[in-house]
Amino acid sequence: MKNVLFVTIPTLFILVLILEGFFRFVIPASKFPQRYFDKETNILRYNKELDAQGLITLGKFSQEKFNWTINNYGWNSSIDYQQDKEQRKRIAIIGDSYIEAFQVNNEEHLSRTLDQLMGDSIQVYSFGMSGSPLSQYLHVARYVQQTFQPDLFVVSVVHNDFDESLQDKVLHSFYMSLKIDEDQQIQEVSPTEESASKLGFLKRSALLNYLLHNLKIRESFRDYFKSDNEQVANANIYVDQLDTNKILLATDYVVKKFKEEFPNTRVIFMMDASRGDIYNGELSTSSVAFLEDFLKNICQKHGIEYIALSDLFQENYNQKEKRFNSQYDYHWNKYAHDLIANYLSSYLSN
Repeated sequence: MKNVLFVTIPTLFILVLILEGFFRFVIPASKFPQRYFDKETNILRYNKELDAQGLITLGKFSQEKFNWTINNYGWNSSIDYQQDKEQRKRIAIIGDSYIEAFQVNNEEHLSRTLDQLMGDSIQVYSFGMSGSPLSQYLHVARYVQQTFQPDLFVVSVVHNDFDESLQDKVLHSFYMSLKIDEDQQIQEVSPTEESASKLGFLKRSALLNYLLHNLKIRESFRDYFKSDNEQVANANIYVDQLDTNKILLATDYVVKKFKEEFPNTRVIFMMDASRGDIYNGELSTSSVAFLEDFLKNICQKHGIEYIALSDLFQENYNQKEKRFNSQYDYHWNKYAHDLIANYLSSYLSN
């Protein structure tokens, strides 16, 4: 017992302190900003007072490094937002972690590149938050419409946005979800503040962040204990677990609401590609292509514009064989952000 108290525990404590310093200064671990739930708007945002800027690193040796900055409204952006448009038209891009874009430098986001391409008469703001589903995009759009009065919404959708919009599948209560009853009636479930973890201070630990985000130990454990006959996820979803009927209803509800609630604002839904299928030459037989068809058909039904990034990415990959994400992370890299920004600029100029 004396050895434990006076040797083992102090030794472990010193080791942890050494590792904390090592993963702060030698191989810097990813540092993410702290989020908070704004009770006035029921919107999840970042706390600029706690974290104004930081560094995201990818790879076990922090091979890739990207800076982030939290602006005056609590979003990851290199510019501050203002309510007065000053006679300029405004584009609002809404999405999840792909629009939040911690995997590229702050000034290299899709929104910043598009802003530069569109010229001085148009400004582009982005509203991205990790983990947001399709239902949350509608909730954020209402906040953005009231606060910033955009002339155009670009809603960025990825494949796991559909089922995570359902109330029984939503990952966190601080995102709006949709409850669908037996009569196929849809009810919005308003976001609520989640109880803060008593161990929240551990999120500040460089050692813990390194294990979770650089080494990705959670994913490693999940893969290690996965059974041989367990389905492999495609585009971050398990197709056999999807309730396609509810997904159709939920998607139709969200798209219809965009049409009804923002009649004077142009709306474009932009669907991500199944990039793994593109790299493997299997896009035509992709197991998740039906989700893209769902959204496309529903947009056409309600007279809302739809952009399929599958077409853009497939054509570009055929020509240049350059990947749209890092080898350490599946989110869009700078090449993808630039490609999408240039496409949107050309699309909106026609």
